[in-house]
Amino acid sequence: MALTEAQVQALELERVVPQIRVLFERDDKFFSTISKKDVEKISNRQMRVPLEMRPGGRFQYFDPNGGDLGRGSAQQFDKAVLTSVFVSENIEYTKLVQWATDDDRKAVSNAVRRITATALDELRRQLDAQLMQPGNGVVGTIGVVSTSGGVDTYTLNSDGFGARLVRFDQVVQVFDATLATLRGSGVITQWEVADKIIQVTPSIAGAIARE
Repeated sequence: MALTEAQVQALELERVVPQIRVLFERDDKFFSTISKKDVEKISNRQMRVPLEMRPGGRFQYFDPNGGDLGRGSAQQFDKAVLTSVFVSENIEYTKLVQWATDDDRKAVSNAVRRITATALDELRRQLDAQLMQPGNGVVGTIGVVSTSGGVDTYTLNSDGFGARLVRFDQVVQVFDATLATLRGSGVITQWEVADKIIQVTPSIAGAIARE
């Protein structure tokens, strides 16, 4: 009886492409333009930043033969106050993950080194997203809600950002339109940027589309 391929599969070599392909973006274009500026060390008290708000001065043509120069003006000043906020990018792995991938004879990449290095890239991406929101923490506005099997599906089509300011596996909170009532929180388990759709698990009672 002839030897079949199924009987020799245990002898076959498995080819693994050594490069890991990334199927999502980690752009931080706006944050990267400001991240290398001067850094101020502050306490937990507000930092005051003096601002020159208006240019001042009144340009004019005048008659030097006894003409009136008129009145002038000057710059206007104000201040901004900044308060510290605290952020973190949390990663987690088991000891077995470290042991199973700590040599190129075991894995195409050292998993611990990779997730540690890319966590910094992801933090920059998250900070970039936070700099796009209006300062109240809102990273998406729900336009359509549907619930099935304990999972909420939100269509974020009520503003210009869609689902671009959130990420897969991110914990999000759902508030009412006034931002005064917390409806609940969940984890983004589906993230479709092109369609502006996310799924949040578990479903959040009281989540409605913004009117």
